[in-house]
Amino acid sequence: LVCAICLLVSILPGLVVISRRRSKTKLLQVVVYTSMCSFMLAYHVHEKAILTALIPLTLLVEDRGDRDHGRMHNFLFWQASLWGLLGLFPLLFRPTELVFKVSSYFAYLEMASYLMTTPPMWIVQQQQLSS
Repeated sequence: LVCAICLLVSILPGLVVISRRRSKTKLLQVVVYTSMCSFMLAYHVHEKAILTALIPLTLLVEDRGDRDHGRMHNFLFWQASLWGLLGLFPLLFRPTELVFKVSSYFAYLEMASYLMTTPPMWIVQQQQLSS
């Protein structure tokens, strides 16, 4: 009961925002917000539950992130992917799967950074230091 009340209270601000300002972008933002609230405050959470927030978050990613909101969404997606997919590692627990899971994880992060063309600051700083 406590988890349900906390979840309902955390979702209310998103519902208020979408009832006042209706747009496709706001709807996607509220879906991501409520999915994150559900992931953090639901009673029984599995590692796979982060995917319910990551999938709608991919629709907010912009190819260049020219606007401030685009940069914010791209950075949020990159961070959520980084930590969310890392949380899925225990699901592949056999030693034979180690090479596959680590290589596919880094390949995915590299591809996501390249496609968004807004890599995190630590990558930019490393590139500046190496040149």
